[in-house]
Amino acid sequence: MSGKGEKKTPVNTEQIFDVICLIASYGILFMMPQTINIFFYLILGLSAFLFCIGFFRLGLSFDGPASSKKTALKLRVAAALIILFGFVFIILKHFSESSVIAGIMLLIESICLWRMGGSSKTFNEVTPEMQAVPGMNVPIEQLHKAFSGVETQLGYPWIGKVKSIEQDSIIYGPAKDGFVVYGYYLYGQFYVVGSTNILFPEPEDAQRHLVEEIPDSDGTFLAKDFLPKAYAEMFTRYAENGEANWRTDIFNL
Repeated sequence: MSGKGEKKTPVNTEQIFDVICLIASYGILFMMPQTINIFFYLILGLSAFLFCIGFFRLGLSFDGPASSKKTALKLRVAAALIILFGFVFIILKHFSESSVIAGIMLLIESICLWRMGGSSKTFNEVTPEMQAVPGMNVPIEQLHKAFSGVETQLGYPWIGKVKSIEQDSIIYGPAKDGFVVYGYYLYGQFYVVGSTNILFPEPEDAQRHLVEEIPDSDGTFLAKDFLPKAYAEMFTRYAENGEANWRTDIFNL
């Protein structure tokens, strides 16, 4: 079997939400009081929370290397602007203690963006156990229907609940060693996760779907570290061209 090169996904409309979160995380700092009190900590915490949502979602949505010149330039310009904003914010707040603390937080955030812009790897490459599928908007039920007859290394999919995730997930496994792969939506972004540390609200559901791992037509088993990416690639192909199949040749094994 021959492999296919990975495609780069351009900036899409779903990234607007991520950018809004980042901008909002800085905008609400102007509501911060001069003195350190409970309201100060609430604003600081909300700002950090919004930054984390925007930063991680935006980073995970890049499936092309973050070191590409255009992307790296945007991220580093953003980092520089955040540092500048931090200085201006401190000045406007007359060097109050609360503004200095917020300024330090902004400095840390700018370093995160700067490092993202200088990285030679994508977030998906850095986190093999968790993969983002940019631009995915196919409902879980449709994915289940499309892949219900497609045999994969962890058998066939089922729809169920995973602890800590409110909505339904499409689930593969568990294998005999407890390894599970599941896909779910969070804030409009689709993620695929693989782990042996998955908890189910109804453990008996998982036991009913216990599977023996199935090799591909060449007798190949993918290592567990590769499985989340393999399933993410499978869902990506379906979202792009309706192709519902399981492939391992993309890993050049």
